[in-house]
Amino acid sequence: MIASAWVKQSIVTVLCLLGIPSYLSAPKPISISLDGESSITVPANRATIVLRIHSEGQNQVKVADEVRKTADEIISTLRPLAQVTSQSQVSDGPINNVTTEKIEILEAAIVDFSVTSFRSHSYRKTGSFLTSDTPQYEATIGISAEFRSFDALGILLAQISKIPFVTIRSLKWTLDATTRRNLLIQCREQAMVDALEKVHAYVRPLGMDKVRAIRVRETYHHNDDVVMADLFDPRVRRQIQPDEFASGGGEGENDEESVDTMKLEPRKLKIEAHLDGEFCAWKTGLEAWFRRGGVSPMQLRG
Repeated sequence: MIASAWVKQSIVTVLCLLGIPSYLSAPKPISISLDGESSITVPANRATIVLRIHSEGQNQVKVADEVRKTADEIISTLRPLAQVTSQSQVSDGPINNVTTEKIEILEAAIVDFSVTSFRSHSYRKTGSFLTSDTPQYEATIGISAEFRSFDALGILLAQISKIPFVTIRSLKWTLDATTRRNLLIQCREQAMVDALEKVHAYVRPLGMDKVRAIRVRETYHHNDDVVMADLFDPRVRRQIQPDEFASGGGEGENDEESVDTMKLEPRKLKIEAHLDGEFCAWKTGLEAWFRRGGVSPMQLRG
């Protein structure tokens, strides 16, 4: 009897040391399925403009020359804006009046531009019963340019609006690739934080403080990084800016040149991320249940 009582007491002591009673009395870990979402809204830092140069008529040479000369004029305007420039600053040092020169590299106003299309064809225009069919000729050139500087784009739009045979087909607000990728990473991180906050909020009343992700699936990420702009939008306004410059004709005389420009306000772009995940929650000290797979499912959709 004495030996039997000693064995029973020993077993109870070992179980208590192992925490088995707490395993049996505490709630079992649960599995939770819910989603997380996040969105970031930022202003565009790139603008892409698409131009169409078109002419038609009965004189084939005249039509071709009109399109070619107009395209050359626009390309000659875009080419300097795509070149990287440098700006030097000269300053006198505090010791021995040493003059130092600092060269600053300025980013080009245009990221890239190109001739995207060229089309030339002829057709016969049907006449009346008194006149015969007359040949008609058409020529079209498409030019696309991606702008980094919206001020330069506003000046160009004002200039193009005065050039014949040119149509502004579209203006798209976008983000550069690096900014778009960094924002998408940040948005995905925030979506996971949103999901974890939901899990903790659901299991905290149950006395559980540990959470582990079992499965995560990205259901979608919406990248609204291209938005068409309406040039008749109230946010696009026309403005005349005076630009004073010294005239070489007379001493101390100043003239004013009116610079016609369009003040552009970049659109807001939205990036969204959404995930569907399965998480396991348990109380501290019950890791053995998780290792043995003792998890009861709990479906929550948030």
